[in-house]
Amino acid sequence: MIEYGGVMQPSFLRVTGVEVSMPEIDMQTMTVPKRLGAIYYGYEMGGRTVSLEVTLVKPPYRTLQELEILLAKWLFPYTSGSINPFSDLQKLYLEEDKSKYLEVRVSNTVSIKDIVKAGEGTIEFYSPSPFYYDSLEVTATKTIASAGTANYVTYDGSYDVYPYEITVTMDTAVTGCTIRNSALSKNLSIYKSMNAGDVIKIYPNKREVYINDEYAMKYVAIGKTQFPILLANSENRFYTTLGNGTLEIKSRILYI
Repeated sequence: MIEYGGVMQPSFLRVTGVEVSMPEIDMQTMTVPKRLGAIYYGYEMGGRTVSLEVTLVKPPYRTLQELEILLAKWLFPYTSGSINPFSDLQKLYLEEDKSKYLEVRVSNTVSIKDIVKAGEGTIEFYSPSPFYYDSLEVTATKTIASAGTANYVTYDGSYDVYPYEITVTMDTAVTGCTIRNSALSKNLSIYKSMNAGDVIKIYPNKREVYINDEYAMKYVAIGKTQFPILLANSENRFYTTLGNGTLEIKSRILYI
């Protein structure tokens, strides 16, 4: 059974085949006049396409119009109250254990009448991201014992990821705060005096910092900053300059 947008596939729809493409690859090359071949300088990884081969089992008490309405409701979920209610990506689970999902939107339309006439059809979804996401997330809360003490966070994903939220809570007054992954040379330094109970919210994937819910990027050393990142298949060590406090890291888990 397929789950999309938090809803299982309609009972009258049978999925007979599932195909997930490999991520799109765009080779970055440049040709030089009078030189054979091309200069390679990297590549970009794009999204994936998911194709569902489906057949329809028409209940005798349903009209085709009713089935079209039900199928459209499943294929086009919306976010109530949003400015763009149909733009949000939705979770697509392809396995019954729901251990991993893709974030997609339907990318083609399918007619119930055409499925009935042909006996089968194809529904396609597109994931702008090349990644599968684990249903579980990293949530690590560490009590900071002293400045320079390693705080270990295990990340088993197959690709590096920026945490979506890091929370640092002060237990004493400080003149600033630095946080760094030991595997990287740069750190994130915040130059502002703070008191016990103050809370820093760091959103590495958005490149934003808030102190007590107020935007605080003006206190961050721009140009010398490395937002904290979790390295793939590693036990990451995070260091801070705080003598005590609490460090909480939340992140999704990525797989190619």
